[in-house]
Amino acid sequence: MGRSRQLGSRAAALRAVSAGMAAGVLAVLVTFAVVRATYETGAPAKVADAPTPSARKTPAVAPSSPVRLRCEELVARGYTYPGVVGYWRAYGRPPELDADGNGIPCEEEYAPPVIDQFWQQ
Repeated sequence: MGRSRQLGSRAAALRAVSAGMAAGVLAVLVTFAVVRATYETGAPAKVADAPTPSARKTPAVAPSSPVRLRCEELVARGYTYPGVVGYWRAYGRPPELDADGNGIPCEEEYAPPVIDQFWQQ
């Protein structure tokens, strides 16, 4: 009878370890999915006219897909102004993002102090 109890406790311990490992793997997968979705969508959302210390990371080379986002869409996705400039540069400075052609993209969508602060750096 002692052997049976010992096997039962080992089985319970093995189930507990397996459950813990499964929970850990699930946590890693969920974290990966959240980080990937955040990077792809430009989140977290920021208020358009609030200065922010950090910009959204942008790719070093232009993505292979054509420009599909307008300034309003970039704002809606939570891009900071530095992130918008990075997006604009990554796509080769498309004129759709710089309506008046003065080299300052999406200036109608962001507050002048935010734009001035970026370009003075």
